[in-house]
Amino acid sequence: MIGNRNVNFVQICSGIGLTIVKRLTEAHGGSVRIESHDGTTIYIRLPNNNPHLN
Repeated sequence: MIGNRNVNFVQICSGIGLTIVKRLTEAHGGSVRIESHDGTTIYIRLPNNNPHLN
């Protein structure tokens, strides 16, 4: 019962989290790619030429 509650909570909250990740990543000149097959894989790509990231 507790496990099901946790799964539902994660499913409800994951949408806004991915939106925030996408916006922050793109604001830094990066990109986000999501693939869903047997599971979900999220790729986040950030450039390494931003001075504040070095």
